[in-house]
Amino acid sequence: MRKKLIKKIDATVNKKEDLVVVLAIGESIRQKNLNLYGYTRSITTPLLSKVNDLYALNGHARLGSTLYALREMLRKDDIKLTNVINSAGIDTKCYVNYQLYNNCSMGEIEAVKGKYENVYDEDVIPLLEKDLASYESGSKFIVLHMGGGAHGPIYSQRVPPTYNILKPSCESPDMLNACTEEERYNSYDNAMLYQDYVVNETILKLEQSKIPYVFIYVSDHGESLGEDGYVFHGIPPGVSLPKEQAEIPLLVKSSLPITIIKKDVYTQPDIFDTILDLLNIETKEFNKNDSFIKKP
Repeated sequence: MRKKLIKKIDATVNKKEDLVVVLAIGESIRQKNLNLYGYTRSITTPLLSKVNDLYALNGHARLGSTLYALREMLRKDDIKLTNVINSAGIDTKCYVNYQLYNNCSMGEIEAVKGKYENVYDEDVIPLLEKDLASYESGSKFIVLHMGGGAHGPIYSQRVPPTYNILKPSCESPDMLNACTEEERYNSYDNAMLYQDYVVNETILKLEQSKIPYVFIYVSDHGESLGEDGYVFHGIPPGVSLPKEQAEIPLLVKSSLPITIIKKDVYTQPDIFDTILDLLNIETKEFNKNDSFIKKP
């Protein structure tokens, strides 16, 4: 059997500093149902709406499934972002509650222990907290995959029972035919309310650590709740996504001064270059024109 050749990555750090960059990836979260983006039907981001200096950007997903969307952010030309960062001598870690489909190297991944049906997005936070407690100095990159999110077909199964507040809700996998629009929206909004808690709690842990950080939260894709006859997600590559699946949240919070480059739309591949820019990494895989977060 021929050994697979590993492509050598030339990457260097042009400026050493203390900074932890955290990329949190959510599941099936759409802008349309978040108060941060103007949603008024119900209160879905009571915590994040009060966070100072939180940027809510117009994120855009091109592909409608986790398998493909993760590659949009964590690979370029089939080269893993974590491999580039490691090649520059910066430590990386990936904490997951489901899986990252081989977009982090095995030695970098730590998964939440527990059965599929008993794992929630908040379960990655103690792994992050433990990592932060061991931090001493230098740069570090951490990926959090919050893979429960609002994945259907029954949204209530992805959140703790205490967050199933809005009633009546949809408890059928045949969401379009068995449930009313009110039931579909109530169920999804409950999942948004829980995601608000998880993301806010992650930010709180970073703030409490007193470590210099930049936090980026983005969803893999959005979700359809019956608009134009679409439900859930999973449209095959090559087919344009409806706006409910394409328009995703992209949130940025930083403990240090930053400037956000103004764009009408922020794409998922932009995240790859932005993280390399934040970590001061020079490599041919880096396109500085696509980075949207700048430090002083």
